Amino acid sequence: MGSGSRRPAAVRTLSPLAGLSRRSLGEREVTAQSLGTTAPAAAMSSVPAIVAAQAGNATMYSFVVATVVIVLVSFCINEFSRRMAASGSLYSFVARGLGPVPALTCGAALIVGYGVLAMATLVLASTYVSALLPGTPGAPVAVAVMLALAIAAAIIMIRSVSLSSRATLVIELAAICAVVVVIAVLVIHSRAPIASPFVRPTGVSAGGFGAGVALAITAFIGFESAAALGPEARRPHRTVGRAIRRTVAGAAILYLVASWVELSEFPGGARGLAATVTPLPDLAARTAGWLPPILDLAIAASAFACATASATALTRLLFSMARERLVSRSLGRTSRRFRTPHVAVLATWVVVALVPTCLIAFGLGPNDAFVSLVTIATFGYMLAYILVCAALPWFLLQIGELTRPALAAGLVAVLVLVATFALYAWPSGRTDRLLLLLACAAVAAGTAWLATRVRRRPDDRTRIGLYDEPIASDLLGTAARRAS
Repeated sequence: MGSGSRRPAAVRTLSPLAGLSRRSLGEREVTAQSLGTTAPAAAMSSVPAIVAAQAGNATMYSFVVATVVIVLVSFCINEFSRRMAASGSLYSFVARGLGPVPALTCGAALIVGYGVLAMATLVLASTYVSALLPGTPGAPVAVAVMLALAIAAAIIMIRSVSLSSRATLVIELAAICAVVVVIAVLVIHSRAPIASPFVRPTGVSAGGFGAGVALAITAFIGFESAAALGPEARRPHRTVGRAIRRTVAGAAILYLVASWVELSEFPGGARGLAATVTPLPDLAARTAGWLPPILDLAIAASAFACATASATALTRLLFSMARERLVSRSLGRTSRRFRTPHVAVLATWVVVALVPTCLIAFGLGPNDAFVSLVTIATFGYMLAYILVCAALPWFLLQIGELTRPALAAGLVAVLVLVATFALYAWPSGRTDRLLLLLACAAVAAGTAWLATRVRRRPDDRTRIGLYDEPIASDLLGTAARRAS
């Protein structure tokens, strides 16, 4: 055999993440993952009122600061995605930057974030679908709708990651268009002039503004989930970063416009907006009778897309951990026909559907269940964001590519995230403290369990943070294309 046909010994014949449909997703499908998890249509309909309750007439400023923070976080994540394609996303990135122990904490935080967000949005979707049904549906109907949606999402996810991504993209874009139409109708029929988007903030404390920023950040959570599809993207080192940047930019514009209109339309501005929990539906009901059903359908579709995309990211994380022997190895199996982690998909949806069903069965209302679950998910996400931003400087330093912008972005993002996390979690009188304790207990328990698995197999520490690598067929395929 001549030297020209000799394959380098360092090149694998099989990817550590073999079994997934490698290099099969285009830019639209990857963008759909981030867009679906962020769910701008649903967030536009509710988050501005939640922010206004804390930040008052500094609501717009809260969204601007939150956007800057998320841009810094996305910069840190994209620095990793330019160099690694990992189905474990932030968990794998932290492992390469800070090592196994912080990575286990990040992994547990992401399991809480993705899993509980999928539960929350599944509840939200079933609530709005039930509202569209004739009569006055009760809890049994909401549970039945929730189970039907879970089964449908599981089938789509097992059938094809490309099908799942395309369905998510179509559903979320349609929902965004519907919400934008509702906002346009509100502006056209408005009896009052649209006020200036930025007014002088008065009577707002530093704690209230900080809490407003933290709550505005919750509208962006999940934007990074495109990284979980890196191994399945055609050009992951470019595609993932583009998907994340587009999602952040698009969501920021939509949130600012929605907040501006809602602040202008409610009498009293921020005070009137803060007095409701469903601002857009309330405004739609007062403007035209045909708008509420359209908005209900849009919010239901957006929530369903979010639940599906969140579950997709969670299954990739569990798949990666299974390949690293941190969780049951059966979760690392893939369907030979569909090339999807079907066992992880089934296990994920059983838990995602079962937990909210039990909460509602024990008497917790769907709205209370949604608020509680999304709050817990937010704590998980913010912890993961803090860890990945802290990991970036160390990662770049190890590979000799640390730059001043990367160091500054990582440090500033960590400081601001920690500050907003504290202001959101610990203001006096907040009932969210119990939810914070539940989230921390879940992350701590998950970290301890994963650490126990590592202690049983010390050699597996080196496997933590697996990512996709070029394999022999990639190189041979390139050579064949060049020869032709």
